[in-house]
Amino acid sequence: MLFRRSGISFADWIRTWICVIVASFFSQASPVSAQDPLQSDIGSLVVEPFGQEVFREGYVTIRWSGVDAPGGYRVTDEDGRLVYAGRQPQFFVSGLSDGQHAFQVTAVDQEGRVVAKSEQPVSVRVEHWPLAYAFWAFGTGLTVVVVFVAVIVWGHRATRTRATRTRATGTRATGTRVGGDAS
Repeated sequence: MLFRRSGISFADWIRTWICVIVASFFSQASPVSAQDPLQSDIGSLVVEPFGQEVFREGYVTIRWSGVDAPGGYRVTDEDGRLVYAGRQPQFFVSGLSDGQHAFQVTAVDQEGRVVAKSEQPVSVRVEHWPLAYAFWAFGTGLTVVVVFVAVIVWGHRATRTRATRTRATGTRATGTRVGGDAS
């Protein structure tokens, strides 16, 4: 009854929420690297991870105060792969597995020559949350969703039952019979 007044069916409402939950999961679980933030701070080339010493979520932002590098900055990982090339003195990487990860930052001029380099690679340690914690958080969320859906279904059925009973007895909400006489 509630959904019919607004023109949204209960099934459409449930499908919408399932799509939102699935999209949220995939947006959090998919790895992303080398997003270009919008801050610029020029200075000496000192590199440091932004945040805590141990990263629990598998993503990290690394910032540095840079030299004037008209060609931009390049960041390579411990395997020598280029993970960032841009003009902003910071980068974000996600999808990191547990363990130590090292990143080397270099500043280059317009011709691509190295102008400055971090003295040593910045090292970050990733230790994801324990699996028991993840299951506890998932269980809590699942419980909230199940209770929420149960309350909606119960309310929908109670409203439908009340409306069916009212039609079967032929009474209005005021208690008078439909089509009855005024005697």
